[in-house]
Amino acid sequence: MERLSFFAMASDADGVENLSELRLHHELEGLTWTMTEDDWVEATQDEKTWIGSRAIAMPDGDPLPRGLYRAVLVNKAGSEASRSLSFDPPAAPRFPFPSISVADGQYTVVSRYPSNHFIGYDAQGVYVQTITITSLEGSVADIAFNSNVQSVALWAEDSLYATSALTDAQSLF
Repeated sequence: MERLSFFAMASDADGVENLSELRLHHELEGLTWTMTEDDWVEATQDEKTWIGSRAIAMPDGDPLPRGLYRAVLVNKAGSEASRSLSFDPPAAPRFPFPSISVADGQYTVVSRYPSNHFIGYDAQGVYVQTITITSLEGSVADIAFNSNVQSVALWAEDSLYATSALTDAQSLF
């Protein structure tokens, strides 16, 4: 099933806590995905806050429609800001979907993507750290994970075609 990770750099004069809704519209198909503060993922990197979802998908599992989308950020007073963006990845991926497994203190990555990264999360599933993978297998103890990292996902990228894949997280313990 194709899933889209969609995040917007969120800001509001009254703070991020004043934001109430992030919507992603594909107007040609009449589709809308709505995220609220109760269900969006929030990540802070380089003092910038991003909100969004790693699981935008079609309800029936079909591929997402290609083309023009509109992102709308709404604050609690109802003011909106919007931006257009396009989603035009290849209909079929260049590489098979990657995988990661962690067992007995060892990790194994299966990926043909040119660039691979560990995405570390704490016990609550909040993003903590990204580490570039230099070896597709090895000891977890040899990776410089932040002490708060409890689980990792694999982020595989093909920058030439601006596509990527994100696996589900695996516990390090």
